[in-house]
Amino acid sequence: MVDYREMRRAMMRVNSRDTLPPVPDDWASLLTPEQVITVNQYANYGWDLWFIRRPRGDQPKVALKNVTTGECALIDTDGEFIQDHGLTLRP
Repeated sequence: MVDYREMRRAMMRVNSRDTLPPVPDDWASLLTPEQVITVNQYANYGWDLWFIRRPRGDQPKVALKNVTTGECALIDTDGEFIQDHGLTLRP
């Protein structure tokens, strides 16, 4: 039996990736104050806000990318800068 609800949820996930910008204009309003501070601090060291993953019902996931080295890092909700995150990210 086909689970149409699960199919619809999967389609919604794909559609939101296609329609939502990786970094919205109002990005700071989506983050905790600690995350905003960390984004601004690391911007001084060559890190750009790469994307904000916005799962429904969960805290946004914030990713930074180093413009020189191509490395990526995550920022936890408490503003912690995490380079050893273990995530596989698409280019």
